Amino acid sequence: EGATPVIRDNKCYRNRRAGIGIRMPKTAPLVAANQCYENDMAGIGSRDGAEPIIRSNECFRNKMAGIGADGSRPMIVANHCYENDMAGIGLRGQADAVLRGNRCIENKLVAIGVTAGSTAIVEGNELLRTGGMPPLVAVKDGSTATVSKNHFTGGGVAGLLIQGDVTAVDNQFAANNPRQGNGVWVWEGSTANIAKNQFDGYRAAVNATKSAVTISDNRIAGFSRIAIVVKGDKQPSHVYGNLAISDDSQAQVVDIQGPTGIVRDNEVRATADKTNQ
Repeated sequence: EGATPVIRDNKCYRNRRAGIGIRMPKTAPLVAANQCYENDMAGIGSRDGAEPIIRSNECFRNKMAGIGADGSRPMIVANHCYENDMAGIGLRGQADAVLRGNRCIENKLVAIGVTAGSTAIVEGNELLRTGGMPPLVAVKDGSTATVSKNHFTGGGVAGLLIQGDVTAVDNQFAANNPRQGNGVWVWEGSTANIAKNQFDGYRAAVNATKSAVTISDNRIAGFSRIAIVVKGDKQPSHVYGNLAISDDSQAQVVDIQGPTGIVRDNEVRATADKTNQ
C-alpha cells in the first residue's frame, strides 16, 4: 500500500495469475514498456483503489484481459493489447480510468469493456476485431463513458454497445463485413449523446430502444435503407443535422417510433454529389 515503484522493460509470462499485479489505495507505480503474455489471468491487473500509470506495454495472449482494472483508478496509455482470450482492456468494480492512445487488436471478446458501474474516458484508441459476435466497445451495467476520436473497425453486434450513460463524439466506425450489425447499439434505459461521428458499412449507424438519445451531425454511408433507428418510450428523441450518403431512392436518414423532440436538418445525399467531399 502506497508504493510508487517504476516497473519497466520486463518480460512477465506464463504466470499462474497476472503478469503484473497492482493493488491497494495510494499504490501508484509507473508500469512501462513491459511484455506481459501467456499469463493465466490478465497481462497487467490493478485493483482495490490502486492508481497506476500503465504506459507503452505489450499485453498479448493472456487468458483474461490484456489489461484489467477492478475498483482501481488507472491511467492506461499507448499500450498494445492483442489476441487476449477476453477483453483487450477491461474495467469493472466501479473503476475510474483514462484510456488513451491504445491499440486493442483481435481480442476474443471486446476491445474495451467498461462494466459494473465504472467510469472511463476512452480517447484516441485503435480498436479492431475480425469476426465474432461481441461489440468492439461495451459500456454496460450503468457505467459512464466519454468515447471520442477512436477508430473502430469491425465488431459483431455493434461497434459500440451502450447500457449506461455515454457521450460518443468524433469517432470513425468502419464495418469489415457487408451489412454488419450496428455502429452504435443503445439499450433500454440508457442515455446517449452521439455526435460528429463517421459511419461506413453498418446496417444501421445507430439503433436505440427505449432510451434518451440525442443523435446529431453524423455522416453515414453504406447503410441498409434506414441509417438511424429509434424505438422510443417516454423520452423524446432528438435527431438533427445528420447526413446519409446513399443512391437508394427509398433510403431514410431516420425512423423514430415514439415521442420526438428536435428532428430536423437530416438529409440523404447521392454518392456522386460533390458536396459530400
